[in-house]
Amino acid sequence: MSILRSRVVVAGEPCVGKTQIIHQYHKQQFNHNYMMTQGCEYTLKEMPIESRSYCIVELHLIDIAGQNIFKDITLDLLCKANQVMLVYDATNQESFRLLHDWHASIKQENAGKQLTGIVVANKCDMESKLQVSAEDGHAFAMGIGFEFCQVSALQSRSIEKPFKILSQAFYNKYEEKIASLQEM
Repeated sequence: MSILRSRVVVAGEPCVGKTQIIHQYHKQQFNHNYMMTQGCEYTLKEMPIESRSYCIVELHLIDIAGQNIFKDITLDLLCKANQVMLVYDATNQESFRLLHDWHASIKQENAGKQLTGIVVANKCDMESKLQVSAEDGHAFAMGIGFEFCQVSALQSRSIEKPFKILSQAFYNKYEEKIASLQEM
């Protein structure tokens, strides 16, 4: 059994649902008594690679606070990333606009690293209140070389998808490195 370990920084503005997405994925429940993350929260979840029964990717999920007061702590955590999950609230245009800043900070803190990642639109169950189209989210993700998906933490809609995508991307990167070493 092969176990690959990926540190995934989960970033975005306050109240976009980062913690709820992780909680729903990890514990299969929505926490209605949620309190904002202060600093960071750490969750470990194993994700088997479907095409390889002998391989598991351990996702070390680092949920960082979106508030500016925790900026020094979060900047320190950003440089430890292997992968990134950028989350925005699809009912809040400003949370989407500020993803550019989050991406720039992560890119700066990881200069020289080839990060894989995903942009996640949360709260997609609130169709009548959507302010950001799926097309805009997808275009942003493609523009920075990330994948894109839409979820609803409240309804647990497509909640596993971003984690499967990250796990598969990490495994693919691992396979590419192995192949390049074998060519030497």
